[in-house]
Amino acid sequence: PASAAMPLVGQVPFASTAMTLPAAFAAQLARDPAALAVSAPATATRAAIDWSYAALAAEAAAVTVGLARHDVRPGDRVGLWFGHGAGQVAGILGVLQAGAVYVPLDPLAPPARLATIVRDAGLRVVVTDGESPAWPLPGLSLVVMDELQPEPGIGAAVSVPTLGPDSLAYLLYTSGSTGTPKGVPQTHRNVLHFVRAWAGNLGITPDDRLSLLSTAGYDAAVQDIFGALLTGASVCPLDVRRLDRETLLDRIADRGLTVLHATPTVYRYLFGGHVACRQDLSRVRLVVLGGESARRADFELFRARFGK
Repeated sequence: PASAAMPLVGQVPFASTAMTLPAAFAAQLARDPAALAVSAPATATRAAIDWSYAALAAEAAAVTVGLARHDVRPGDRVGLWFGHGAGQVAGILGVLQAGAVYVPLDPLAPPARLATIVRDAGLRVVVTDGESPAWPLPGLSLVVMDELQPEPGIGAAVSVPTLGPDSLAYLLYTSGSTGTPKGVPQTHRNVLHFVRAWAGNLGITPDDRLSLLSTAGYDAAVQDIFGALLTGASVCPLDVRRLDRETLLDRIADRGLTVLHATPTVYRYLFGGHVACRQDLSRVRLVVLGGESARRADFELFRARFGK
C-alpha cells in the first residue's frame, strides 16, 4: 500500500482526519446521493444489487435503528456475520453510525474460534442477513437485515452519537496461529488518515469502481470499502473463495472495475497461466498488490494481460 508519508497524487473530498467515518460518509452522501456506491453481482440465490449512496445510507440506517432496539450504545462491540456481499458494507456503516465498534466474524471459521472472539470482544449482538449461514452460537441477539425496513431518506436523518476521532472504529482478530487470536483495534482518525493517503496516491475519483476481494476481517477490506465510499466511487464485492476463475473475470469485466486490489496469489490465479483472458478488461487502470511479496514476473504479467 502507498505510504501515508508520500505526497498525494489526487485529491480526496475530506481534508481533515479529525472527524469520524460516519461523518465522512455523510458528507459524501450529501454531495451525490444518486451516485453508485455498492455493486454486487447476482448469485445463485440473490439478484444483483446496485445501491446508490442514498440506498446504502438507508440500509445502514435501518441497521443502526435495529441496534438501538437492542440497547447498543457508543463503544459497544458488535459482531458482523456476513457472506461476501453488499450486506457487510451496510452492516459496517450501520454499526459505526450507532457509535459502536464492528468486529468481523468469518462464517468459515471453526465454532471454537468464534467462541473465543465473542468472549474476548464481549459481544452480545450480531448483525447478519438471510444470505449468511445460520449463526451457530447461542446466547447472542441477532439483528437480521432482511427483517429490517429501510425507508427512503432515513439515511440522512438517522441520529449519530457524538464521537471523537480517537474513538474505536473496529476490532480485527489475528489468525491465532501463534496462540490465542488477538484483537487489533483501530480508531476513526487512523482509518481516515490511511484512507486519505490510499485514495490520494491511487488517484481515486467518483468514476472509479473498486474490487472488494478481501473479507471484512482484514485491513485490505477497510482500504477498499472506505477508499470507495469516502471519495464518491463504488465498491464491488467478489467472493474469491466461492467463485471460479472465469466467473470472477466475467464479473470484473461486467461490473466495469477500474481498480483491482489483491494479494499476489489471487492475482496470479486470476491472470496467470497460459489461458488467454477472453473478457474485456480495458477499464482496469490499476492493479494493486499487497499482503505478500510481489515479483518482477507480476509486473510482466500485468503488461501482458492489460497492455499498459
